Amino acid sequence: GFIARVSANDMLREVEKAEGWMDLTDDKWGVAIGIKNMIEEFPNELTADLDNNLMHAYTWSPNEIPMSFERASTEQDGGMVGNFAQGITKTSEMVLYFHEGSEAVEQVREQVQFVLNPPVAHAETEWYSQSGVYGTFASADNNFDALERGMQYKFDWMLFNQKWEPWYGMFEYGDLKNYYFNNTWYQWANNEPAIDYMWWMNFIRTGDADMYNMAQAASRHTMDVDNTHWPTGPEYRGDTNSSLDYLKLADEPEGTPYLGMGRRHAGQQHISMLSAHVWLQGWVASYYLDGYHRGLDVAKQTGDYYVRRIFEEHGLTGRRLYLSIWSLSELYDATKDQVYLNELNDRIDRLLRLQREQGGRMNIDRYGYSQNYLSHGLTKYLQMFERPDIERAIVQHARNIYNIPPIDHDMESYLSSIHMLLTGYDLSGDDKYFIEACSRSRHLLVDEMSQPMDLFETQEALAEELERVSNLPTGGEGPSFRGRLPIWSLSNGMRIFGWTHAYSIPYMIDRLEQRRVLSGLPCVEQ
Repeated sequence: GFIARVSANDMLREVEKAEGWMDLTDDKWGVAIGIKNMIEEFPNELTADLDNNLMHAYTWSPNEIPMSFERASTEQDGGMVGNFAQGITKTSEMVLYFHEGSEAVEQVREQVQFVLNPPVAHAETEWYSQSGVYGTFASADNNFDALERGMQYKFDWMLFNQKWEPWYGMFEYGDLKNYYFNNTWYQWANNEPAIDYMWWMNFIRTGDADMYNMAQAASRHTMDVDNTHWPTGPEYRGDTNSSLDYLKLADEPEGTPYLGMGRRHAGQQHISMLSAHVWLQGWVASYYLDGYHRGLDVAKQTGDYYVRRIFEEHGLTGRRLYLSIWSLSELYDATKDQVYLNELNDRIDRLLRLQREQGGRMNIDRYGYSQNYLSHGLTKYLQMFERPDIERAIVQHARNIYNIPPIDHDMESYLSSIHMLLTGYDLSGDDKYFIEACSRSRHLLVDEMSQPMDLFETQEALAEELERVSNLPTGGEGPSFRGRLPIWSLSNGMRIFGWTHAYSIPYMIDRLEQRRVLSGLPCVEQ
């Protein structure tokens, strides 16, 4: 149903896809105008009004009906019946290129494409890993093919579905859906758990331009749509000349208290907010890897949301506490702002106090899947500060989940403990944690498909093949999934994938390489 249409008076040409730019040239001058992701972020339109010497770039075509933010139904979605469209925005990127009329169209196209489809720069994966910013992890080019396939098959499967469905649109492009049942996808992910960060990490590990482009789209989407950043409320910077400006500012209405808060996965983008859903890791990564300063600005907005503590004690326990420690660790590392460090230190102190009350276990079993929030957040913190008490707490927790694995959410909790066990191994040197992490990783081994993914002609055939090569358990979670594939299955989306695969496998393979294991999993071979 996608059409790129070019018309001039009665002349008309239609094609399936165009590059998204046009150029107007006379004998002396020329100007080119283009919109990035013109099809993916439809509906856009470029217009030349020759009678009035005007060119227009519409990021919402005047030939389309207005966007509606009404609820699709009054049925509850995640227990909510509200509409939280307030705060949604869309950042569109455009290019204007002025040139001499004698410039060849090929040269004009080259200049425009530097903005619309720029080249992708990538250092060696070892450089990213040795920097320590995200700990030490393995390149995708390694000898552990069965583990690595669990990563790359999933990313390629999601890119396949993005085009097949297709998951396009001004407010949808960059997002993916969560659950694939009976050849139908359900629920926008709204970035849980930091899905854009998964794409950035896979770009680091592969150097694949498709991974970069998807990471960029995912981060731009979740900054605009999955995070509340309007109305911001008055902010006095003290950079004006009139002393009355401050008094005028005091009369301005306050902004939303939910500024910086995220949205829950839901049937629509704008109907479900949740205090526990704030994922800034990918925004900081886009600042590092893409030079996108707005990524850091939006991340700071979420950091300020943590500091305000609008939910008081409710926001300082459970998964909200665990995720905030990871988020604030990344944010402080990027900003070195003492305000964020003070908040982070207080939350870590709360975590350690709660651990003592919970028999040495950091994560309560209700949120067992959030193991890797703490393993990644606390290891980031330990890169910046010497805290033997935190090291001891991690080892104690690793011992606890070694003896009593988290299974409250079945495989998503059980497998999310892999990186925490590896962290316990790194800090203690005790082989039993490495061996247990290795043992739990056996479920993540994936056999080779019968043919390359790009040769599959239908979504259904590819999904069936993914399940054939997977070694994940096929028992469903809870009564709502009886008779269906479990939500952690290889053919499902990336929400559970973060807890089972994305934040564990690169580190598992790295530790295998450090121990000079040649291939396979030693715990399986034993």
